[in-house]
Amino acid sequence: MADNVTFTSGGNSTPPDGTIAATDQVGTAHYQLIKLVDGAADSSARIGGDASNGLDVDVTRLPRASSSAVTSVNDTASSTTLLVANASRLGATIYNDSTVDLYVKLGATASLTSFTAKMIPGSYYEIPFAYTGIIDGIWASDASGAARIAELSA
Repeated sequence: MADNVTFTSGGNSTPPDGTIAATDQVGTAHYQLIKLVDGAADSSARIGGDASNGLDVDVTRLPRASSSAVTSVNDTASSTTLLVANASRLGATIYNDSTVDLYVKLGATASLTSFTAKMIPGSYYEIPFAYTGIIDGIWASDASGAARIAELSA
């Protein structure tokens, strides 16, 4: 699609009149940007779509957490499981209540050189949305404290 195209026909297969589409490039990736609604225009205007094109998004269908399992894992200088794999997990949080750094790995067998996030004492980490795999952790040393974990599910 050409850059900064203004649509002039409506219907389910094209955006409403006056919708502007622009192309943006970041490195070698190209993104199509579409202004969906102009605050000054008709707020009921929308782009139609189907399962193949994926243009319609109904945020009311996104899963919502209704319960939280709160656990603690004491700090240790050996790799330990913070959360087992859980296909029902919608999200999780970790608070490092230890006096030393916690190395969190989205996957098995965390180490001081193989980790996803380094959490300093007193820091908080949110597990990326929709990650349901095992989460391991290891502390810089066996000190005092724990990982305070909340796992969210429907």
